This record gives sequence, C-alpha cells and structure tokens, in this order.
Amino acid sequence: KCVHKRCMMTDRPFGCFLSGGFDSSIVASIVSRYMTSHKLGKLKTFSVGMKGATDLSAARELSEYIGSDHHELVVTEKEMLQAIPMVIRRIESYDTTTVRASTGMVLLSDWIKTNFNTTVIFSGEGADELSGSYRYFNNAPSPESVQLECIRLLNDLQYFDVLRCDKSVSGSGLEARTPLLDCEFIKFYMNLDPKLKDNAIIEKKLLRDTFAETGHLPFSIRMRPKEAFSDGCSSLKRPWFKVIQDHVDNLVSDAEYGSGRLKYIHNVPQSKESYWYREIFERWY
Repeated sequence: KCVHKRCMMTDRPFGCFLSGGFDSSIVASIVSRYMTSHKLGKLKTFSVGMKGATDLSAARELSEYIGSDHHELVVTEKEMLQAIPMVIRRIESYDTTTVRASTGMVLLSDWIKTNFNTTVIFSGEGADELSGSYRYFNNAPSPESVQLECIRLLNDLQYFDVLRCDKSVSGSGLEARTPLLDCEFIKFYMNLDPKLKDNAIIEKKLLRDTFAETGHLPFSIRMRPKEAFSDGCSSLKRPWFKVIQDHVDNLVSDAEYGSGRLKYIHNVPQSKESYWYREIFERWY
C-alpha cells in the first residue's frame, strides 16, 4: 500500500535505486508490478559500484527477475575519492559513515539527472531502523531494549540516513521517495511485539518471511544478508572504507593528524579519515 501510494502521487517518470539488498529489491519489485498492471511500461532501476562490487551483481540478478530496464554506473576508486569534497559540500556533513554512504549515491544521482528523464527515485531507506537489523542489535539484552533503540534510530533518521539520502538526491534535482518510512507502516510495524524482530537467524526475518510465498523476489535476494551500501558498492577484497583509509594515510601524516585534530573542540576527529572530512567541511563551511 505504501509503495502504491507513492506510485500514484506523481505524473513524472519514476525509477528505483537498486543495490540488490532486500530493502531496495522489495520496493523495486512492488513498483515494477504496479507499473506492469497499470501499463506504464518498464521500470528503470539504477545501481552504482566499482568493478567487482557485490551490489552490482545482486542488482543485475534482481533486475532480470523483475524485468526492469536496468542501468549500471561503474566507477573507479579514483572517481569515488575525487568526488568526496563535492559530496561533503552537498550533504553539509563530515560524519564518517554518512560521507562514505553518500559518495556513490551522489554520483549515481548526478548520472541519472544527466542521462535520463527519470525524476522520482524510490529508495529502500528505513527498514533497518524499523527492524533493528544493525549488527550491534545482537547484543540487545531484551526485546524491550530493541524497541527503545528502534525508536531512537527512527527519531534520529532526520539527522542521518534520511537527511543524507534527501540531500544526495535533491542536490541532483531529483526527488527521493521512501515508502518504508510511510507513517501508516511505521505505526503498524512498531506496534508489533519486538520479539518478532529477533536477528538470530537473519536480520529482518519477519519482513523476509512476509514475501516468502508471493514471488516478488528470488530466494537468493530475499535471503541476502545485510551489507552496508558503502561496502556493497565495492569488492569484498578491497572494501570502500579501506580504499578511503589507504588514500588518507598517504595524504595525512601522523604529525599533522596529531596536532591538527586538537584545534577542534566540538566532535574531535577520532581517525585520520574523520580529520580529513572535517578539514574539507571547514573549507566549505
């Protein structure tokens, strides 16, 4: 219902970000079925990653399964690294994981704007916060603590992932839509017993099981374990965070980091990577 509502609320061409993870895949699958049933043509799906990225291969598999018109932006390490200053300017943040996750999304959004007429982009944001599916939730002492932490994460989305997504996409002149964060769905899902959000077998098992018999997803995608966007856009042998850290090690000396970080009183950088981002941020703002 939440996906369909957002399909009906536009007369502009729409498409989907597709990482091949469960969240973006289920949204894309529902949108694709909606377009087919309403004779709106093929859904356009978009992926970004470096050569050998796990997201690219998984997204390709899902696009073939749902029959979407799929497009890949394959980027190099150099292109990703060179984009970081521009990305920090656009997202107005020096937060480490935010910068990492925004880089591919900004490049993909700019590419879509330049090469396609698609203006409304669906995204799978929000499922992890709703489901408590981050790895540290495995240490939760009780279902009640899971519920409280999910509420905290949802309240903070406006400062982090949803804000990141909105600035990354809107900065390209596109519009992001996040059906999993529909108020009606949030109210329903957060009123379920938090015991149902157990991650012992696999994260988001409740959501995955819901679509087990509907044919929306192939088994391999429905049960693909969570992988952070900033890791999935690169290869397993050389993840994106390692590419950045190797680059920063050559860029920032131990002496510069040791003295430079101390000039910041608020949010003192805790690594060379965070120090580099902060320096770029201070140049822009």
